[in-house]
Amino acid sequence: MKFANLRDNIEELHTLYTFTDANFLKYFGLTFDELMEIQVDDERHGNLVEKSVFLTEPFRDNDADVRLKHLIEILHVEKEFSYQTIAIYSQLEEEDLIKYFEGTEELSNEQKFNCCSRLTLLDIFSSNCL
Repeated sequence: MKFANLRDNIEELHTLYTFTDANFLKYFGLTFDELMEIQVDDERHGNLVEKSVFLTEPFRDNDADVRLKHLIEILHVEKEFSYQTIAIYSQLEEEDLIKYFEGTEELSNEQKFNCCSRLTLLDIFSSNCL
């Protein structure tokens, strides 16, 4: 990951992701112009940088395989779901999931889409509801 720069990230949100002042107010509590004026010594700076990173970095240069394998890793390592459980939620055989994760087998685009959709839901639910 490159060095996180608040102004660069806010500019990217504004120009690439078409964030409006309403979006900035909702997620940052400040308008675009106010965010562009925040200085490093402002006590809010660190929290604002973190939010800006969450809204930009994961969407830079990540293809479906990178995202899906990262999601599988998070669910297995951090959330402590077994590969068997992850495979069931993914609607895959456990062996196929493991081989895909290890890079020895490919999944079809349809399988990747279904896995990513279902596992993202599991990740969100396990983060917010459990």
